[in-house]
Amino acid sequence: MKTPRPELAARRLPVGIALPNAGTHARTLLRAVAAALRTAWLLVGITLAALVAAELIGAHWVSPDADAQGILDPRARADGYAGAPWVDTYFREFAAANHVEWRPYVYWRRKPFAGRYINIDGRGVRRTWNPAPDGSTPAKRVFVFGGSTMWGTGARDDHTIASEISRTLATQRPGEAVEVTNFAEGGYVLTQEVVALLRELQQGNVPDLVIFFDGVNDVFATFQSGAPGTPQNEMNRVREFNIDVDDRIYREAAARFVKQSALYALAGGAAAKGVMWAPPWSASMEELGDRTVDFYASTIDLVRRLAAAYHFRVLFYWQPVIFTKPHLTPYEQAEADKQSGLADFFTSVYGKIRQRVSAPDVHHLGDLFAEASAPYFVDFCHLTEQGNEQLAAAMAPDAAAALDATAPAAHPTGR
Repeated sequence: MKTPRPELAARRLPVGIALPNAGTHARTLLRAVAAALRTAWLLVGITLAALVAAELIGAHWVSPDADAQGILDPRARADGYAGAPWVDTYFREFAAANHVEWRPYVYWRRKPFAGRYINIDGRGVRRTWNPAPDGSTPAKRVFVFGGSTMWGTGARDDHTIASEISRTLATQRPGEAVEVTNFAEGGYVLTQEVVALLRELQQGNVPDLVIFFDGVNDVFATFQSGAPGTPQNEMNRVREFNIDVDDRIYREAAARFVKQSALYALAGGAAAKGVMWAPPWSASMEELGDRTVDFYASTIDLVRRLAAAYHFRVLFYWQPVIFTKPHLTPYEQAEADKQSGLADFFTSVYGKIRQRVSAPDVHHLGDLFAEASAPYFVDFCHLTEQGNEQLAAAMAPDAAAALDATAPAAHPTGR
């Protein structure tokens, strides 16, 4: 019998103890991994539940009245409405109708919508009040163009500027048939409006009178982009056009998700929402204002050439904004303060327009409310129905005079 080697004898295990094999090691490792995964999923679940709860609570704090009262737009509480019973319903319809679809050349128009106070047809054109035709004489046709103020943000169909112009003409000129069509659209700058007019002319839809109502969007879009004549938010179109480059679509989706969350707003990401920041005034801002005026002047000259070629009359209006109303109510002052970063640039450009763009067909309505102490603005550029009525009263005499100088038979045939 061999004598055990000392080194082997020292390595013998106590009775009842066995050396683990490879299978035991694997099972132990799997149990440890499973336990770690359970812990991780538990932590993820707790984190997600906490985020959901925080988001719900945050949404309540960000918009505490939205669930309690069903108010979709803070402008529904503008003092100019004086608690009118139709306002909440109107702004619910406004939110439901505020969806656009792509249109060639002009980028967007609202989708068709049928409501109590807002109605939009298949062309993306909002309903305008017009008197019932009697068929005795051909109606003289008036096209109006502009941005959201002319479209009628804050007003019912029958009380937009276009409807008020039509009603005023019908009242002052009984027996003369006039039909007003509101081609305005939210966010449009003058160039988009001119293209929209051109598209109508291409289809043989030639009016007797065209009214352009501008100012806010052209000034703001220039301020935003630093390039006169550029549509609003053009950087969005650039980004969207290149959305499939370098996996940008995934980054855009993630960023959109984060920025739409209530937690982002509570953390300060949306603290400046609705408040316009502006750089300090400089010579470059002054020069940008000069170029804005030059671009507007050259564009309306192009429209005059179209009018001469197609034998219609044209009127241009520069619209009022809250910065041109000296006597503000507390509500209006709060709205002006939200956009205080725009005030210097708007004031400068408005002054330059008045000084440098002067012609019989150009009318400056920026100071229409200069003596008014009553509330007319629901935000820095949109008006109450009473404000629209005041504007229409100022514009209707010019429209009547222009219509007197036109005749439908003068339109070129085949256009």
